[in-house]
Amino acid sequence: MIISNDPALFRNLEILSNDLGCDLKKYDTSTDPLDVISEIASKISNILILDDDFLSPNSAKLLESIKKVSPNLPIIFLTSDTSLELGRKINSIGVKYYLIKPVSESNLREFVKSVKNENEEHIN
Repeated sequence: MIISNDPALFRNLEILSNDLGCDLKKYDTSTDPLDVISEIASKISNILILDDDFLSPNSAKLLESIKKVSPNLPIIFLTSDTSLELGRKINSIGVKYYLIKPVSESNLREFVKSVKNENEEHIN
């Protein structure tokens, strides 16, 4: 699942999900934390890609809530914010990957493939 309103990011992930044989669910309806949590809880996802640029300034609190509801859900966090303060805060909450935009399509592919492979290893 991707939570973002970034059309270029969604296009890249759509191509990637087709290549990897994965379903991609997009959520860009609301930045309200309760709406976002409800959407995550109502869907079965093996990975969550969270775009800080869409959710800011609620990203950290929202991430804390997501981790309470789904502590084992791997999260890739994307942001344009280069501040060390945000990086420390988000990493202390617990994300699989913390990426600063712009992220190349090939790098994004490697991070998503890594999480997908890790998920498959846990199943087998």
